[in-house]
Amino acid sequence: MHHRKDLMRALILVLVCVLLLPEAVTAGPRSIPDAAPARSAAGIDAPWAVALPLVLRSCRSFSYNESLLWNITKIHAADAWACPQGGAGVVIAILDTGVDSSHPELAGNLVSGIHYFDAYYEDANWEDDNGHGSHVAGIAAGIANNGGIVGVAPRASIMPVKVLDNNGSGYMSDAGRGVIWAIQHGADVINMSLGGFGDYEPLHTAIQQYAYNNNVPVIVSAGNCGVANDKCPSQNAISYPAAYTQTLAVAATDSDDYRAYFSTVASYVDVAAPGVSIYSSTPRVYPYYADYLYYSGTSQAAPHVAGLAALIRALQPGWTTQQVYNYIASTADDITAYGVGWDPQTGYGRINAADAISGIDAASVESLAVPAALEAENAVIQQDPTEFRPGAVLFKLREDADITTITGDAGIQAAGLQVTTAIAELGVQELHVPTGAETTWLAYLRSLPGVEYAELDGVIHIQ
Repeated sequence: MHHRKDLMRALILVLVCVLLLPEAVTAGPRSIPDAAPARSAAGIDAPWAVALPLVLRSCRSFSYNESLLWNITKIHAADAWACPQGGAGVVIAILDTGVDSSHPELAGNLVSGIHYFDAYYEDANWEDDNGHGSHVAGIAAGIANNGGIVGVAPRASIMPVKVLDNNGSGYMSDAGRGVIWAIQHGADVINMSLGGFGDYEPLHTAIQQYAYNNNVPVIVSAGNCGVANDKCPSQNAISYPAAYTQTLAVAATDSDDYRAYFSTVASYVDVAAPGVSIYSSTPRVYPYYADYLYYSGTSQAAPHVAGLAALIRALQPGWTTQQVYNYIASTADDITAYGVGWDPQTGYGRINAADAISGIDAASVESLAVPAALEAENAVIQQDPTEFRPGAVLFKLREDADITTITGDAGIQAAGLQVTTAIAELGVQELHVPTGAETTWLAYLRSLPGVEYAELDGVIHIQ
């Protein structure tokens, strides 16, 4: 049965890539069931069909000399490389701990990056001093034909955006600035294998206004709170930015297509990808000093999907962000161990790159529904972070207010507090407060009539 499916997949790929004509297209990928649940408790609309452009193209062979590892084989990535030529011309921004610029799996695919840290500072030193970012980058776009590992999109470019330190931690404000910088400097896809346990409006706004609205998919790890552990405030704790509807949240699966025990079970999970014992590139940094290591996590699952998004972008650069999300979900292999259709363990299923690319020129796609009211969902999931940057409260003023609303306030003047700019592109300011008094001043700012929102600068970690 598997041989027959592989043969049919190969025949479809040849027909689509070499001889595709409009009249030859009779069906798109499989439909998503009408009863598909929502990403939130608010519910989801029925699926809708979106017309996509028909493109005629020819395909060339794609060579590689690596022995494919289980994760690349599981998602049928090699069967998807010919037509998009491994994602050539597409830039994947890796928002993480940096990337090793000298690693043979990564160096040839790198473009210029940035380093944001401590909420204010930036420099060009985006070298990876942790290992996590290089591992993620190798999964997404490790180079082919060098005898090591190979990524899902081996000819895509890697843009390092270092927003996490050598311990794998950072702040939401740095992640928000990183998203904006990546979009301004040509990123086509963003991978965020990180998360925190609190909503942060500036990051949400950066993802929505700069990425989603500019047709740049943001692929995010769903979280590693599937079991209670000391890194999670509770089992299946909501992880941000995965919970935002403008991202594609990725759960982790093992080699038998079961949800990894650590993978968060949540209403926001969209799809799944391999995330257990994934072998990929690492820098020679403390404490391992190895060129390749096995890592597990939803952090490892997300870049598989980012690589697939790059393959899709190489063939369909005009698709909207939502069309890319919908298409990835609609071509995933449903994992029926958790029921037919969507489920909170693996979303719409484990991604299948071959099915995605072989059907990419279909005239229409049955697609995920967009929640009717984004504001309603955010109200359901919104929560303040449990871990945050000391001495800071960030805020944005309403359009009809000016900074004297804050600097001229009697309470703020009496306390001698200072205000500085935090994220200029979003109009976000920072009120510098005494360490330990953050929540007090957060409540105070939220009480002022001229403040649109006030937030704590939540801590984010690798996942």
